[in-house]
Amino acid sequence: MAGLRAFALSLKSHIVVAFVAVVLFGILQSTGGRISTNDGEGWDGQDYSRMLREGWLSGTVHTRLRPLIIWANTPVFIATRSPVLSFAIMNMVYAGLLAGVLSMLLQRYGAGTFLRIIAVVCIALSDHFRLQAFYPVLIDLGACAVIAVALLLILDGPRWAATLACAAAVLAREYSVILLFFGVHRDWRNHVPLRATIATYVPAAILWIAVRIVASRAPNAASVVSLHTLLENRHAWADPLFVALFVYFLVVHAGGVSLLVASQPRRCVRFLTREPEWVSYAVPLIVVTALGGADIWRYFTPLLPVVAVLFAQCFADRSRGEQYMLGVSAIALTLWTQAPFKRMDEASYFADWFPYYIRQGLYHVPSPPPLWPDWGWRFLVVAVAFCVLLAFVRADDSPAHSG
Repeated sequence: MAGLRAFALSLKSHIVVAFVAVVLFGILQSTGGRISTNDGEGWDGQDYSRMLREGWLSGTVHTRLRPLIIWANTPVFIATRSPVLSFAIMNMVYAGLLAGVLSMLLQRYGAGTFLRIIAVVCIALSDHFRLQAFYPVLIDLGACAVIAVALLLILDGPRWAATLACAAAVLAREYSVILLFFGVHRDWRNHVPLRATIATYVPAAILWIAVRIVASRAPNAASVVSLHTLLENRHAWADPLFVALFVYFLVVHAGGVSLLVASQPRRCVRFLTREPEWVSYAVPLIVVTALGGADIWRYFTPLLPVVAVLFAQCFADRSRGEQYMLGVSAIALTLWTQAPFKRMDEASYFADWFPYYIRQGLYHVPSPPPLWPDWGWRFLVVAVAFCVLLAFVRADDSPAHSG
């Protein structure tokens, strides 16, 4: 009975955290503006809207690789007959689901209620949520929620549930195949029998391949991105601005939470040494993002579970006073780096979120604002904040709390 009561209380706390994230997402939807391009569908959103109206094979060769969120949104679309409204409604569901699962991951790795609330609030105010509040017809938030569920089930769920979750994830976003790297590495480290590993992860691998075959044989298959095309983007690393933007977005993509994590390299390394499967998950995503062109931080969205776990590992054993100080710092840094309540338009969409498109001259607005001096101040403030955190938020030599 005591165990059941504890589980109910724990579940209630995760629901409360999820509710907080949904409320914040609703505030972002009401204060941040809404994209006006193509009647609110945006650019990629036109393809997702067409998939809602005409079926998933009507998308491009790229969007056909990620049908799950379209299928999940279809019942709401049937009721509303509006792609924009159906995505806006379902994005609130995905925001709550992602926040609840992140709360569970944080608790699993030692974070108490206060740290869980701080982490989820910062993530909910980050550009990952803001982007879909401003530009709802995208699948990123929903896909990240599915990936987070799969990670949680790989860690603690029954294997059949992990199998289903991984299969769902590879249908949600094509780079979800990194889940298989995570799961196989974890099984190998824990000496799980090979037949169990194969039974758990091969179905998702087969499904990932099957979807790519179907997508490549449909119309417009010639535009699919090949490895050669992807590697052509490595020339961007000769541009110091691209390097600076990549590092900036990697460090602050989850606001103050990821910046605080970045200030604790020793604790991060100690944890990743104990559970190296997180490296097998994160590194391929970071490498592909590094080679993948100008979107940069948008493809860091699946790193949110990693950031949450590292945040718990770095700060769960701090004193209550230190946690309060760190919480205030995390919120303040999030408000500075993410500017969550700023009203957006198409020009600020590129200047704030995708500045390298302006550098390349690939923006879709008549006259985007200049990058300087605004980005100079961003780099300076984050660099100073990072140095201060390195100096005053020191990692001690005791082992980090084990997960």
